Amino acid sequence: MIDIILLVSAITILQVGGAYVRYTPFAGIMDDKTKRRLFYTDCLVLLFNMSWMALLVDQLGLNVFTYKCCLALGWIPFFLSMLFIFPTARASQLFILGMQGIYMFALHAVSGLCLLLLFPDRPPNDLMTLHILIYDLFFALTLPGAYRVFSPMLPSKRFMNEKQHSYYIAAIPLLIAMTAVPTSLLGEMWSPDKFFVWFTLIIFFIAFDRYIILEKKDFENLTNIQSANHLMEKSISFLQSYAQILQDNGKEMSLFRHDLRHRILALHGLLQQGQTEEALALLESSHEDLERTATHPYCLNPIINAIISIYFEKAKELSVRTSHKISFPQSLPSIESPLAYVLANLLENAIQASATMPKEKRTVDLTLLMKGNQIALSVVNQYDTPIRFDENGYPKTDKEGHGFGMVSIARFLDAHNAYKNFTQEDGIVRFEAYFTVEDEKAAPRD
Repeated sequence: MIDIILLVSAITILQVGGAYVRYTPFAGIMDDKTKRRLFYTDCLVLLFNMSWMALLVDQLGLNVFTYKCCLALGWIPFFLSMLFIFPTARASQLFILGMQGIYMFALHAVSGLCLLLLFPDRPPNDLMTLHILIYDLFFALTLPGAYRVFSPMLPSKRFMNEKQHSYYIAAIPLLIAMTAVPTSLLGEMWSPDKFFVWFTLIIFFIAFDRYIILEKKDFENLTNIQSANHLMEKSISFLQSYAQILQDNGKEMSLFRHDLRHRILALHGLLQQGQTEEALALLESSHEDLERTATHPYCLNPIINAIISIYFEKAKELSVRTSHKISFPQSLPSIESPLAYVLANLLENAIQASATMPKEKRTVDLTLLMKGNQIALSVVNQYDTPIRFDENGYPKTDKEGHGFGMVSIARFLDAHNAYKNFTQEDGIVRFEAYFTVEDEKAAPRD
């Protein structure tokens, strides 16, 4: 009975380690709540696995077949638990499972080869417990390296997403690993043909891993270029839009000044005749015309003010009501330009979404506050159509040429270790971000 408990415990440790290896690529995109749920679920799976494996070995005896069954089937409950707790990126989970399976086959081969070299004449039934202990030892020794290999292994979105064809690609490593299962389960515990298959899998693992890393770098470079082009186009558009606003206001101001002399004469005549109500009406009309020609300063920072002016003007054209609460320095060189792009993307998305709503629901609320070196940014709008979010919590789209704005936002927030919350509840889309900037002398705030 002690042998059974020792064997089952050693196998379970190996399977828990395998679950951890599969978890590492997704650790960065899981929230804390999901991580806790996964941990507690895996604890239950651990107890379940130990129970059924102990029962299997107790009923059928401790032999090569039951040993192989425990090794071959024990990973399934752990994989299903993660698939259930973290249902996003399923294609990527399938891919990582296949790569982790190949890694475990490699360790299995190395540990078996060590036993053959150390005990060439011992029967396999006498070496099962020793084999799993050596297996665990090699796993522990290679775990730091496995962490470095598997952590960046999450494929790029171009190579693998939730589209149907991605599942065919994702299944390739698993299918290759599965081809070694019949060879491993049948026949002797170790044989030359099995070692050949296992070590061939290692070659495939190295080749596929290198491809994933290089493809991801290529995708990042391409995304950087496209994002830079997108920002350049936006910059030109900003300048054109703001210049147009100033030009329009300048034309209206010229007309107003041209008409001002006639208004003063008319006002003088009305007052001389005692027509005070008409005079007040003329003053009110002049005030409205003057207000229309004004370029409203939303904040003292020229770059941020230009962005807000442009998009609030667009909102006005689309009958979208805007409100704002802004306190931002007149100058903050380290952050004002990239923050302006983030603000532009957020306002553009919010206004476009709000413009599709009935007129009474077209609202966009902007908050941009800075206190000390802490910045709080919030954009809220109404939008009833359900939004799909990616594994990082950002809205995603399948439209060609879209999504670069969100890439810019994500990079900015990551660069500043920002807290971010992007939600849609009861028809209200809310973006909130809090982050700090380096200490520097900032000009007075609004």
